[in-house]
Amino acid sequence: GDELAPLDEDAVREVVRTRRGKVEAFAVSAYFSVRNPAHELRARQIIEDLTGEDGQPLPVTCGHELTTRLNAVRRATTTALNARLIPLLRDLILTVRRTLDALDIGAPLMIVRGDGSLVRSEWATRRPIETILSGPAASAIGAWHLAGRRDGWVVDIGGTTTDIAFLRDGRPWLNEQGAQALQYSTTEGYHPLREMIARHNARFSVTVSADNIMITSGSQQALDFIGRLFVNRGDYIVVESPTYLGALQAWNAYGAQYVSVPSDEHGMIVD
Repeated sequence: GDELAPLDEDAVREVVRTRRGKVEAFAVSAYFSVRNPAHELRARQIIEDLTGEDGQPLPVTCGHELTTRLNAVRRATTTALNARLIPLLRDLILTVRRTLDALDIGAPLMIVRGDGSLVRSEWATRRPIETILSGPAASAIGAWHLAGRRDGWVVDIGGTTTDIAFLRDGRPWLNEQGAQALQYSTTEGYHPLREMIARHNARFSVTVSADNIMITSGSQQALDFIGRLFVNRGDYIVVESPTYLGALQAWNAYGAQYVSVPSDEHGMIVD
């Protein structure tokens, strides 16, 4: 969370001016904003100042507001999705409010979150990402209420999906490891294995939780992840000649340049 370099405010302003009038919301996500959100907060202020010159400023989602966990790539993706959903949910809520006003209904408008809880519509408009899967969550709660049973299976059949929930003692049974099929599981990898790696690292005084460990599926995913984290456009990478084509394909997307070093059966020839 320590600042190594100040925020490039001129670059932020240039990005905003370039996209102003072309987008309906902005997303801001920094690598370690969960430790120090100062850069995200300053970027949001700049965006709101520039987009608000002609009226209401555009909504801005900051990554540190959505989660306190590390994993910068997943947090950035979630932040972008949240910003993209804001205009959609906002328009839906405005339509519902106009309908309620027309019917002279003054009740507060509440929205179901993905965990089945209720939040005010103003809060949901800022964090629409948390309403994903609210339909199946509401179905489980509604079925529990209507059936009057604390244990049972709830099957929600919609137009495109069928969602199944298991209720035990009135509460949905959660699978913290996520969906699994054969050797495939969640993006981060098999949870028990990540826990075992965390315990192994603890033996060497490396404190890390399973939530901060990602098991990649093959080298291509790992190489792409390295590119996302460490490669900036124009950076030079020293590679063997010949080198692994998959690595070049992964890093080309991030604007890498290469310095080729001859190699033999022992590795690079650096003399």
